[in-house]
Order: sequence, then structure tokens, then C-alpha cells
Amino acid sequence: MAVVSLVSAQTVSISPKTGNVISAASYSDESHLAGFGGAWVHGQLPMTLVSSDKSGLTGNGLMKEHANNVGVSDGSLVFASGKSAEVINHLSLSLPKGYRFTSYKIVMDYDDDGEQASTFKEMDAAFSK
Repeated sequence: MAVVSLVSAQTVSISPKTGNVISAASYSDESHLAGFGGAWVHGQLPMTLVSSDKSGLTGNGLMKEHANNVGVSDGSLVFASGKSAEVINHLSLSLPKGYRFTSYKIVMDYDDDGEQASTFKEMDAAFSK
């Protein structure tokens, strides 16, 4: 008897329409009080986006301390940034074991009117367990 498993890729968008911002206590509560959350969770797929100002990871490769930098404004998903140039924003997009990304494209529209330009880093050696 042969068992055939069909796997198909899905195109997924990250937006307020496809998931929810989850609020949680963090190392700073100012953004939490302003309506921002610690993570965005997809409504149908087991995919999570987490933001942090710190680069520490758990043994499972997840961020140790999230920041409440994810919010919704005027129907768009927004990321709050630190006020100083030394603050580096980290984003983690994760899937559980058994799932994988086949490809991805990240498109960000920066606020030209903001006080300070944001710096996002790709996950690399700066992250630590």
C-alpha cells in the first residue's frame, strides 16, 4: 500500500485582516498602554510575528523578550520604533515544526514624517541564545 501526501504552498499576507495583534506584558508598558501588542498571530495558519528591541533568543530559537511594538493604525499593521538611533528593532516570523517557508517577500512602507528612521536587522550572529 502506498501513501501519498500532497503538500501545497499557500500565499499568506500579514495584515490586520488576516490576523490579530495580541497584547501582553513586556519589559516596558508604555506601548502596551498605547494599544500596541507583543505579537501578531495569523487567523488560520500557525504563524506568529514577534517584535523586540532585544536580540536574545530562547533555546527553541524564539525571542526571549518581546516588545509591544506591533499595532494597527488606519487599517494597516504598524511597528513602533525606539526614539534613539541605538535602538535596533527585531522581527521574528515563525512557524511551528513541520511547517516551512518556501519563499518570502517583506515589503515595508516607512513613515517619512517620523522623528527617527527605524533600523531592522536580519536574524544573524547578533542574536544570542
